[in-house]
Amino acid sequence: MIGWLAGAVGGGTAVAATASGSFPLLVAGFLILGLGHGANQLARYAAADAQPPRRKGRMVSLIVWGGTIGAVVGPATLDPMAPVASRLGLDDLAG
Repeated sequence: MIGWLAGAVGGGTAVAATASGSFPLLVAGFLILGLGHGANQLARYAAADAQPPRRKGRMVSLIVWGGTIGAVVGPATLDPMAPVASRLGLDDLAG
């Protein structure tokens, strides 16, 4: 949970860096965001490790599919969120 919280803080830092135009802050945000990525990778291992041997492969595949769906749906929200970013005074791509 701490790793995922750090990832959320890193994402927020990266957004703030984008809004302020600060490259060093962007790099710092991405470094912190990497902690969330590491926590996500560990969750895959934990999900498989907590299951009986016959279900380990299925659990890992469900987690990988969840990540795949997120990788497709996440970028698809960019266009619908552009007006929200504009109303907040941010660049459309910050949506």
